[in-house]
Amino acid sequence: MIVSAVFLLASGFLAFYAKAVELGSTNFYAYYRLAALTWRPNADADSLTAVKKSLEQSVALNDRFGNAFALLGEVRARLHEPEEALTAATRAVSLDGRSVWHRLSLARVLWGISRPDQAVTEARQALTIARGDNERKAAQELIDFFEKNRRP
Repeated sequence: MIVSAVFLLASGFLAFYAKAVELGSTNFYAYYRLAALTWRPNADADSLTAVKKSLEQSVALNDRFGNAFALLGEVRARLHEPEEALTAATRAVSLDGRSVWHRLSLARVLWGISRPDQAVTEARQALTIARGDNERKAAQELIDFFEKNRRP
């Protein structure tokens, strides 16, 4: 029951942001939220390209919003755009180096572009600055994944 209610609420927000974008919103957050609500790590290339386009518009409208850069980095990594992915994820961290979530995004990008040592280092840095159980758990889970899947 709760899952259904959350799904309906998310669907409503998705429709709201999609309409705002369709009407040519000049608010960066509308583009970011549309992308965040439609982002799926296992999405196909067409879906990822649509998410990327929305995020690019978000950062064009506001180049100081780290969340959009972090997600853009992850999307670009999935689209096999390594340099662009690294640039976006690094920008997110430069905007807010205390954000565990930005550092974890950078770590995932580094992993995705075959820089495992740097990915582990970044994930460990995220664990060092984590402020709550949720952040510590997310960082530790990513470190564990990296360690388990790292090739000798």
